[in-house]
Amino acid sequence: DSLQQKLRSAQQSSAATETPQQRDLRVELESLQQLVASLQSSKQTVSMQLAALPNDGPKLRTASAATPGALVQTQRSTSDEVTPLMIGDMNFGRYYALIIGNKQYQSLISLDTPWNDAKELGRILQDMYGFQVEMLLDADRFSIMKAINDLHDKLGENDNLLIYYAGHGNLIDVGERNTGYWLPVNADPPPNDAFWVPNEFVTNHLGRLKAKRVLVVADSCYGGLLSNSPGHLFFGNSGNNNKLEYIRYKLPKRSRLLLSSGGDKPVIDAGGQGHSVFARELIEALRNNSQVLSAPDLFMTIKEPVSQRALANNFNQAPVYKSIKGAGHEVGDFFFIPRAN
Repeated sequence: DSLQQKLRSAQQSSAATETPQQRDLRVELESLQQLVASLQSSKQTVSMQLAALPNDGPKLRTASAATPGALVQTQRSTSDEVTPLMIGDMNFGRYYALIIGNKQYQSLISLDTPWNDAKELGRILQDMYGFQVEMLLDADRFSIMKAINDLHDKLGENDNLLIYYAGHGNLIDVGERNTGYWLPVNADPPPNDAFWVPNEFVTNHLGRLKAKRVLVVADSCYGGLLSNSPGHLFFGNSGNNNKLEYIRYKLPKRSRLLLSSGGDKPVIDAGGQGHSVFARELIEALRNNSQVLSAPDLFMTIKEPVSQRALANNFNQAPVYKSIKGAGHEVGDFFFIPRAN
C-alpha cells in the first residue's frame, strides 16, 4: 500500500510540474492508446464472426496443404483384455478393434471430427460389444504400420478384428488402376507420398493375419480403393426365422470385408452433429442395436441415412460395402454381439 501511495504521489507530482506541451503530448498518447485498445477489440470480434461463417463448402477428408506451424501429438491407449463371446454352442471368439483418428495434421489442412468419431466408436465397441480397443489419435506413419504389424501377435484363429480409420485419404492414378492411401499426420501434400500408408500394406497384412473375421471401416476420401473387388454379394439375414441358420453357416468361414464411407469418391468431414455424416449413422446404428448384427445388415441400416445427411450438406456421398480381394476372403461375415446377448 505504501508503495502504491508513493507511485500515485510521483504521478501527481509529475503531472503538476509538466509543461503545457508535455501535457498535450500525454493527452494525445492516452488517446492513441485507447484507439489501439479499441482496434484490438474490434479485430477480435471480427475474427470470431469470420470463424462462425460457413466456408466455401463442406470440408473434405482429402489431402490439401495447410499453413505451417501445426503441432501434432500422438495419443495411444489400449483397453483391457477380453474373453471369447459365446451364444449357446457358438463360439464367436475374441473381439479386437484398432481405431485410428487423425485430426491435427502437420502439413495438410487439419480436420474437425476424427477424434470425436474415433473416441465415441471406441467407447461403444468396448462398453456395449466387449471389444478390446486400441486407440491411435493423430498417428504418424510409423505408429499406424507398427500397430498393424503388432496385430499378428495378438490375434488367434477364431478372433475378430475391426480396423477403423478416420482421416485424410488420397489416391494416385497409376495407369489402368488407382492406388489409395491413408494419410498419417506427418504426411506431405500430394504428390509426395513418402509418408503415406498404401492400401497394399493394409491388405497384405489382412491376408496374413490369423483372425477369422476382419472388417475394415474406412471414413476417408477414396477409402473404397482399399478393395478392388467390384462389389460384395450377400444375402440378407434380417428375418428372425433364418438368422440362426445364417450365423451357423457364416461363422466358420473367413471374412475380409470393407465398409467405406464413400467408395472411391471424396467424403465430407462434418455434417453429423460433431461427427462426420458417416460416423454419426454408424455410431447411432451400433448404439441402438440390441441383437446380433451382421455387417451386411449394418451397411443396409446406414446406407440411406448417410446419403441423406450428405445431401442435407449439399454433397453427394454413398457408402460402399464389399469384400477385400486378395486378402483371403471366403464367404464369411462379421458379427456385432451386444453384451446383453
